[in-house]
Amino acid sequence: MIELARALMRALAPKVGSRVALAVTNPALKGALEGLIESSGAELVAEGGAHGCIVQIDGIERHVPPASRTAIELVSTGGNVVAIALGGTRGVVDGLADYWSPRLRCDALDAELHKSMTMMWGLRRRPISGPDRKRLRAIGHGLEATVLIGRAGLSPELADATEQALRRHGLVKVKMTSGSDLDKRQALEDLAWATGAVLIQRVGKSAVLYRDDVPLDPPGKRNGRR
Repeated sequence: MIELARALMRALAPKVGSRVALAVTNPALKGALEGLIESSGAELVAEGGAHGCIVQIDGIERHVPPASRTAIELVSTGGNVVAIALGGTRGVVDGLADYWSPRLRCDALDAELHKSMTMMWGLRRRPISGPDRKRLRAIGHGLEATVLIGRAGLSPELADATEQALRRHGLVKVKMTSGSDLDKRQALEDLAWATGAVLIQRVGKSAVLYRDDVPLDPPGKRNGRR
């Protein structure tokens, strides 16, 4: 694991005094990274203003775990986001731009195969500004929910349908029906990350999701777009 840890550190390129967020569950890799981060003169942090992060993702389920999401959100604009998919990484490199870039909150990613693993890294994209959020909330307020979360919960089919709607419109409204027994806050956040979207607003069981990497063309009732 030390060889992999060193490769991840080269991608992170921390400077003395820089702040690093770490979200790695593999014990051996985590221990190696903690030692290398300390010896580099960087500081491990669990709050905002981080200069970079190293996170572990699920290459089999193609999923960003909650702890990794939190670490990514701590990184300031332009900071290095480094991710490692341990095993089951078939197709990871092919999905860099369309799949992993929005999910890792980067505009672009580089990748490197490391034995049976895939390492990805890029620069943290700028979060959506307050004025833009306000504008998008106003647009979303007038939309009907085109994605419904029901008894089946957050199935792969639902995530795929939501992402397809986001790729068409950029902005969609999602609503949890009375048949869903999921925690509304967690479910809506999970769906946003599963589709590479940003949760712009949540009111009760409804939410507005946004993808800033596709043209904004919200669904409307007048012309029947869905």
